[in-house]
Amino acid sequence: MVRKKKKKKRKSTGSSLVKYGDYTLDDADDDQEDLDSSRGGMIFKWKAGKNIIRLIPPLPGNKWRRRIYEHLINVPGIGWVSFVCPRLMAKEFCPGCNKRDKLLRSKNKVDLKFAKDLRPRRNNYANAILRKEEEAGPRVINFGPQIEEQFIEMRKDPDLGGNFVNPIKGFDIVVRKKGEKLNTEYKVYPVGKGRSTPLHEDATIMNAWIENQHALERFAVVPTADQIEAKMRGEEIDDEDDEDSGSSRKRRRSKKSIDEELDEIEDADWEDYEEEEEDEDEEE
Repeated sequence: MVRKKKKKKRKSTGSSLVKYGDYTLDDADDDQEDLDSSRGGMIFKWKAGKNIIRLIPPLPGNKWRRRIYEHLINVPGIGWVSFVCPRLMAKEFCPGCNKRDKLLRSKNKVDLKFAKDLRPRRNNYANAILRKEEEAGPRVINFGPQIEEQFIEMRKDPDLGGNFVNPIKGFDIVVRKKGEKLNTEYKVYPVGKGRSTPLHEDATIMNAWIENQHALERFAVVPTADQIEAKMRGEEIDDEDDEDSGSSRKRRRSKKSIDEELDEIEDADWEDYEEEEEDEDEEE
């Protein structure tokens, strides 16, 4: 007769387990943001607190920043995706604007919420040096109306600093970030009350920064209608595909398209619906 081995009972840790901390998803998001910023990547993400930058003067014939209009939408099952608005950037048909126009004609609260989210937003890209990461060279900063308006005010008022892109007589700028998501606030002011300092003490390095700045037009490329519709279905455009073909590949297939999501919640109980209030000029 074969005897069965008795299973050893695991001792319960119970209350004898020492206290320990955790690694939350919010912590992981913060770590990812710090990691992305420290890698010397092209686009810099504003960190909480003080960010000291020096804006790089544009090459001849260009402006110091590239302004674009883009849609930022939350695709069900996928997350946030963005695309340049063909209507405002090239006076072409835009599926995002077309969808928004249809939703605005509805009296349904959820339709109107989607319409608000679908509106094109003003965005800007500029070349800058991050003083704490000068070894990375030129980086691209991304900012909306809240920061842009303070830059413009600073440039127009000599008492606030004046011409901040001048590589010799310009000055460093502080962009202080406070809060998160829809409650994010940015305060922009000159370092040392606008005291003139060179972009870099070494003329060779300074010239290299100016000459090797990033081409900002890449952020203003207008996608085709097919490419936009693919993104709104939860598909990702393959950079290797021919731009005119509008071909795409699935990244994580959305369980529902935006249209399907709207159809499902058509008869929802609106008393439980909490509408997000957001300033049109608010930045995330």
